[in-house]
Amino acid sequence: MNGMISLDKMGVDIHEKIELASEVSSNLLEGNAFLKMQDASLNVLLRNFDRMLVLNSKVNTPGASVPEREYLQLEYDVLRKHFVSVEDQEYKGTRLFGDGKSDLIRLYSYEFGNWLTVDVSQPDLNDPSIALIRNYGIYSSKESVLVDKSILMQAMKKILNYRLINNAQEKRIGNSLNCIRDEIGRLTRVDAESNSKIIQFSDVEVNRMIDTAELMVDKFAAPQRPLELAVM
Repeated sequence: MNGMISLDKMGVDIHEKIELASEVSSNLLEGNAFLKMQDASLNVLLRNFDRMLVLNSKVNTPGASVPEREYLQLEYDVLRKHFVSVEDQEYKGTRLFGDGKSDLIRLYSYEFGNWLTVDVSQPDLNDPSIALIRNYGIYSSKESVLVDKSILMQAMKKILNYRLINNAQEKRIGNSLNCIRDEIGRLTRVDAESNSKIIQFSDVEVNRMIDTAELMVDKFAAPQRPLELAVM
């Protein structure tokens, strides 16, 4: 007769780790989707600001007539209204952009056995240079404050900086996801190997292990339980 001892017990902790890593991975994927949507909106704003810069140049062209300038202002207003709509965009109930007072969104990650946090920011679209674009035009016979080239350039610089931060955060999450995927793959392989591994022992070896277990139980007056093997 051959004795067979299964290593099922070994898989319990591995299953928990796989489940935890999967939950963390799902959370990070949500963060990644949030950042991609945010970056797409920032890219639209950047294109709109670039067009506003062209409109500003045309409206200040010597010899431009009043009707021409008014028409350029109308196009500017359309872009400005779109900008206001971008401010209110959300991803699953979470605003893409903050008001300068919002805290960083912190996502939990688990890498190489350590807990850590990955930051996701909500860019402030109430920055003074950006706010001026939202509140004032490039041509008006009534308004005393007008948006000039320097303001538009500052706003574009600010949006570019937001995109750099966004891309760095997205890259950081990507690195975390790669680490977690590798860890899930490793744990899954170990789990599969442990589930399929059946250790064969001779009758003599089985009897010796049982005798040893019984001696240990007697020695420490411990309750009897099945013999467990831990395979490293």
